[in-house]
Parts: sequence; structure tokens; C-alpha cells
Amino acid sequence: PYTTLFRSISSYATRTNEFNPLKIKISPNVANNRDIVFEGLLWYKDSPDTVKQKIVLTINNGTSLSGVLDSTLILTPNRQWIVNNSFKIGATGHLVLMPGAKLLLQEYIINNGSISGTGTKDSIITISGQCIGGVGKIDLQYASFNNMSVGFDYIGYNDYRSNDFSGTGTFSHCSFSGLDGFYCFGGSGPYLFDHCNFQNITGRFMFAVPSTFLDCAFDQIYTNTIFETSNFNILRCNFSIIGNTLS
Repeated sequence: PYTTLFRSISSYATRTNEFNPLKIKISPNVANNRDIVFEGLLWYKDSPDTVKQKIVLTINNGTSLSGVLDSTLILTPNRQWIVNNSFKIGATGHLVLMPGAKLLLQEYIINNGSISGTGTKDSIITISGQCIGGVGKIDLQYASFNNMSVGFDYIGYNDYRSNDFSGTGTFSHCSFSGLDGFYCFGGSGPYLFDHCNFQNITGRFMFAVPSTFLDCAFDQIYTNTIFETSNFNILRCNFSIIGNTLS
């Protein structure tokens, strides 16, 4: 095979610039999930060969939440907010999600205060990962709950921790998709769901607390039981592809 030894390399070889790297400094204020596009003209020192190509950097700008929140914290949409350590909202704590805010729960959080947010059709609040427990209140509009692990986390025989939605809550124009676990909604309640969609949900029990459902849609629900008790008000709701019993 032909091999070039001077100032160039074959089509099947590679060179790196690890000893003379290209460094790009990005402002910490850049919005999360923003694409930064470069037109790059690349070459190797003392080589006549050049490469011109487009370089796209997708920015992941995140802030970690931990500890105890006993005041008001506003989550803005310009970055992703991540819970990857112990995080608790105290009785006087108030977590506010602005339209378009994204909250990734890598750890189950305790809400003994309040969580609120008013998204819009064009700027939906997104929450994913683990669940929200505690005795506090949740009040959200135009929010999406995706691929969340809920219910009981079994550690060993007769040893578990509760990991469901608990407390009280009002959800308006929200969607719940990909929830999986023992109880999806437990605790004390009550809950109010207004124009909400529930889709692709698996597990054992879906609702175990008093709840009211107004103009909601249920699709691809595969929990053993949707409504465990009789303390439910269901008005103008649609059920399709239900692989279980309603109550």
C-alpha cells in the first residue's frame, strides 16, 4: 500500500491536535439547549491540506438544586435545573417555575411547601425523572411530566420508601406520559385535574387519593387499577386503550 511520509497522511489515517488544542470559551449565560454554529477552516501545521466544515455545539447549561429551600426560588427557562442530591422544599419554601422551565429530577424530592408555575401552549414547563412527594401543594398550568419513576422503591424485604406524588395539587392543561410505579398519585390529596392528558402509564395503582377530573383523556393505561377508591369525580373524560380495571 502507498504511504506518504512528508507533511500529509493517507485517506485512512488520522491526526489529532491534542498537543495544540482549539479552545472555545462559552459564556455561562448562554441559554440551555442552544446551538452555537461555527464555520471552521481546519489545517495542520506546515501542511498544505485544509478542511472546511460546519461545527455545531449544543449547549447544556444546568444548575443543581440541593439542600433545604425555605424561601422563594424562581426557575428560569434559560437553563436546565437538576436535582441530583437531597433537595427538600420546607414549609415556608416556594418553588416557582417560569414558562419553558425544565426540571430534571435525578433524585426524589420532598415538597412540604409549594410548587407553582404557569406555562403556556407555546412555552410548556417540563418535569422528568423521579417524583415529588411531601405534604405540600403543587399548582401547575401547561406542564409536561415525562418518563417519571413513581410509586414504591423496594430496597429489601418489607423495606421501601414512598416515591409517589403526594400532598395536594391542581393541574390544568398538563400531560403525564411514561409514568411507571406502584402508586402514581398517593398521599392525602385531594387533586384537581382540568383538561389533562394521561398516556402510556404502567404500574399497579394509578390514583389512591380523592381526585376530580374535568375534561381529561386517558390513553394506553396499563396499571392494574386506575381508581383504587370511590372518592373520585369524573366529568366529561375520555378513556381509550385501557388494559386494566377502572376501579
